[in-house]
Amino acid sequence: MLTPSSTVWMASGWTMIHLVWVGTLIGLMAAIARLTLRSARPEIRYAVALVALMLLIASPVALFAILYEPPAKIAGPSASVAPSRAVPVIRDAAGPSSRLAGLPSLAEHRGVAAPTRVEALVPYLPWLWMAGSLSTLALLATGLVGVDGLRRSSRPIHEGPIAALVDELAASLGIAQRVAVRVCDRIAAPVLVGIVKPMILLPPAALGGWGLDQVEMVLLHELAHLRRWDNLVNLAQRVVESLLFFHPATWWLSSWVRLERELCCDRLVVDRVGCPRAYAEMLVSLATPGRRLRPAMAMADGPMLTRVRCILNLEDRSMKLSMPEGLGVVGAIALVATLALGSRAETLNELDAKRAMARKAVAQLEALRGPREREASRINALEAFAGVQIKLGDREAGVGTLKRAFEAIEKEEFQDAEKDQDRINSLIDIPRALRAEGETDIARAMLDRMTKLVDDWENKPSEPSRVAPVEGDKNMLMRVEHVSNNLVLAELLGILAQERLELGDRDEALRLLRRTGECLKDEPAGLRATYLGYLAGETYKAGDPAGARDLIDRARKLADGAATPEEKEAARGGVSMALARSGDLDGALVTLATLNPARLKSTLDGLVREMTEYDNRAGWYGPGWLKVSIGADIYKITDLETARRDLPRFAEALSRVDAPVERARTLARVAHLQAKAGDFAGARKTAEAIPAVHCEDFPGPSDGFYDAIRPVAIALIARERAEAGDRSNVEAEFREALDAARAIRDVGEKSVALMVIGRERARLGDKAAALAVLDEVEPLVVKLPEPRRSRSLAMIVSARINAGDLAGAGASAGAIRSYPKSEKLNALRGIAEAHRKVGDIEGYRASLREELAVSEAEVPKDVKLGPTQRLNAISIDTFIDPDLESMPGMEQLEQRDRSITIRGLLDGPEVALKLIRELPDDDPKLVRMGAMTRKHSAYGSLVAMLVQRGDLAQAEGVIEAIPDLDLKLAAMTQMAFMLENAGAK
Repeated sequence: MLTPSSTVWMASGWTMIHLVWVGTLIGLMAAIARLTLRSARPEIRYAVALVALMLLIASPVALFAILYEPPAKIAGPSASVAPSRAVPVIRDAAGPSSRLAGLPSLAEHRGVAAPTRVEALVPYLPWLWMAGSLSTLALLATGLVGVDGLRRSSRPIHEGPIAALVDELAASLGIAQRVAVRVCDRIAAPVLVGIVKPMILLPPAALGGWGLDQVEMVLLHELAHLRRWDNLVNLAQRVVESLLFFHPATWWLSSWVRLERELCCDRLVVDRVGCPRAYAEMLVSLATPGRRLRPAMAMADGPMLTRVRCILNLEDRSMKLSMPEGLGVVGAIALVATLALGSRAETLNELDAKRAMARKAVAQLEALRGPREREASRINALEAFAGVQIKLGDREAGVGTLKRAFEAIEKEEFQDAEKDQDRINSLIDIPRALRAEGETDIARAMLDRMTKLVDDWENKPSEPSRVAPVEGDKNMLMRVEHVSNNLVLAELLGILAQERLELGDRDEALRLLRRTGECLKDEPAGLRATYLGYLAGETYKAGDPAGARDLIDRARKLADGAATPEEKEAARGGVSMALARSGDLDGALVTLATLNPARLKSTLDGLVREMTEYDNRAGWYGPGWLKVSIGADIYKITDLETARRDLPRFAEALSRVDAPVERARTLARVAHLQAKAGDFAGARKTAEAIPAVHCEDFPGPSDGFYDAIRPVAIALIARERAEAGDRSNVEAEFREALDAARAIRDVGEKSVALMVIGRERARLGDKAAALAVLDEVEPLVVKLPEPRRSRSLAMIVSARINAGDLAGAGASAGAIRSYPKSEKLNALRGIAEAHRKVGDIEGYRASLREELAVSEAEVPKDVKLGPTQRLNAISIDTFIDPDLESMPGMEQLEQRDRSITIRGLLDGPEVALKLIRELPDDDPKLVRMGAMTRKHSAYGSLVAMLVQRGDLAQAEGVIEAIPDLDLKLAAMTQMAFMLENAGAK
């Protein structure tokens, strides 16, 4: 049923809104074309006018196709929604990144955010459209009935000179069908009526008062209309005017088409009879006001003065706008300006509210002082709100907040650099932010004060860092067991040096880099060599190549004299990095060849990342925690020229690595980056070099994939090629990837490859192809053991949503395991979000209710809570298994928060607040430690929900109602996070 809340209805309303500016743009382009072609033949101008009108006709159809996404099928790649784990990474009160569970990516609890004035009009616009169109169509129907009455009341002319003349003229114009001629007493000018059976109606004067030459001109004009099918086009115009009555461009373009049509027929008559003055005089005599035959083809149609002047060649054609045309253009511009200014005013009002809220929050934070262990949380919140203020355009206030945050940090007592590392990192964020805002003098002064602070720390005793090989790692990678103060200070000095370079303070940067090297004198050889490699690169950037070479020589000596194989490998990796960063890529590759496979892979990855940066659009985690670590989805190229030059050399170096898994995975990343850099030929060459690795040859825990690497790499290249606009080999590459995936023997690896191929097709909007692959892989996935089965199904749900198959996504979500619940909850949240995005409020709320039921379902009695072992493998690049690595109780904490936020979405925030207040109090010690406690997490989730849907006042009210200082600070930091990343746009 079509209701004001249905997707069809809302899409229709938004189509009208967008048609305002689209139609105006088409009208302005047509006006420019009209002026440009004023000396062209009328046939050319007619064609251009007709094309412009056809574009206007097609616009609402195209807009509706883009905006409308049915509840069961979401149309278009723009509706891409991927269920994401509702545990975003944020800066927590204690400084380091932590996860706040239950953050909803949804708007107001009825499915939409608080509407602006323009948005509030949307549900009513379809009523206006229907009423106006029906009214104008009724008028058109009345006119057609009137024309039929004229036909019936007319008298036929079967014989005589007029009947013979019309047959002769029709034959000369190539009109094969019989054209009837009749006389009608109710008209004053000739008209052409009928489409299937055309007929020319003449006024009574044609039989007595007109000469045969005048009758010939009249008949020629009407037959010209018939030969051009103008009677059919004219009827279509009337229908368009009825359907798009509300846009002035419709009437202006239609009148232009009508005028050019008449000029085309006038030109034919004058060329045939050669009497322009006599023809012009006849048109003037026929120009009778008050004619009612709007659906018909009347000889005297169109602005008469313009036609006469063109016939007599007084000018090519007057390009001055008529009164109706001028009013139409002015009306369109006024309407667009009104909507734009209204939206702008609403945006400014919303912006002012956010700015005021941020200033109020900063004032509250200034007053919230407590014990030293809580001061870090307060300063962290100050920094967060400073970023919000700057992003909101309140630059002066943001800079002032940064200054106060720096002063607060500087007042703290720093005794142990290792323990205070988080605050040290916060300290450097402030001058960096000020530099970005152009406050270079203030940033430089702060860096001076920070350097003085480092001077005080540098003289304090520090136990050297300790490193040890990873147990059971045959490739001898190391882990750091203890970080010394000196190593932390070296890191801070290096950051200070970087900031000085950004400010152009080369000499100070070099001095700091030299001091950094001095801090490392007692550190293990591997760590020292790694840091010296970094220092060599920065020294080279600072314009001191001799100093960079000296650092590289020192790193080489460390490698040669290393006491253990692990340190020797680490030192050689540092040398290789130093050479590459100092511009000696050849030397770096030579050194790389001496490394063991694991160290070579990690070093090459480091070199590759030198030309990339982390892409915030891609998260660490995939749907349901299934993360496919193949390719370089989470990285984007920063230097295309360097990437195109150096990546093939990295690939060539990898070909000499006698470790197929490391070679395959790194080659896949290099190939994907080559495709991102636009080097598709190089990417394919690198992909061809990926060795065949089979998971059955590598027993034990997996941190990635094997057989799936090559087909996935090819699919990634195909997607990058298509997005770059090169579709030439895309289908062939996807077929190649699909054939390679189908040939994989292991079901798990085959499933990974097929799922990624389906996902990439969905990303490109190739819906049919994507769904065909997903339908093929799902029967394989359901046979996999848990947790791989449910995580794969969650990935399929995400891909189906992106491909527009919301019904299929729901069926796939139903097959996901009920406990642990993360995979199913993420899938249901993705489906709910998809319903919300298309305005399907009923489907949205139904999905939320289903998610709530799953979230609140009791834990099965035979389920063992918490992890069974700790792998400590969580990073951007490794496979993540939360069943083994998540903290005990995290699953329950997340589900509890989900339940509260969903009830807030369904029933209102006051319900969620009541539920939070009823939770047991948290352990104060855990709160002060910044641990993820019950109320900490729940308050943060509720504040995030309110800020995201625009209820700033309610968010402030929730924060004011929080009794505990630590919880209040954490909630305020969450508010700042949401404003900066979602609201401050």
